Amino acid sequence: MFLDNITYHLEEANTKLAAAKSLLEHGFYSKALAKGKDIREIADYEVIAEITEEEAKSLIEDAEKFLERIKRAIQEMGEIGKPP
Repeated sequence: MFLDNITYHLEEANTKLAAAKSLLEHGFYSKALAKGKDIREIADYEVIAEITEEEAKSLIEDAEKFLERIKRAIQEMGEIGKPP
């Protein structure tokens, strides 16, 4: 019983770690977030900032992809967290 409990928690931790790694696997999300941060800072702090409609649409698309992936990760982790 005790070993089963330890095994369960180790498997759960490994699965959550794998899900977190998959978010960063290809670097898309970190690049998209950095790009959004850079453009936001330009818009906030530059006297004259020009952000094209195309740049804005690209940022919105990246943000939507990021949110969908985070939702999927949360759902995957919730399924993992159910005890045996």
